[in-house]
Amino acid sequence: MAGHVTVSEIAAPHEDHIRMYCDELPFEIRWGRRDFVNEAHRLDLIWRETGHMERVDPPCQEYLDLRFGNEPVCR
Repeated sequence: MAGHVTVSEIAAPHEDHIRMYCDELPFEIRWGRRDFVNEAHRLDLIWRETGHMERVDPPCQEYLDLRFGNEPVCR
């Protein structure tokens, strides 16, 4: 994924809520701090399985939240 998107901003409004914004994506990516390695792995799997987020169903328009274990939330 790192070779396909440009991170434009990272915000941390709460100690367990990190938001990442990328120029190429219409939504933010939400991270926690407790399980960062597994969240990054899940994001990589989603990226590969969906053809670089183009076929996410339903498509994310507001955010992709990686903080909920093996069930990321896409809104």
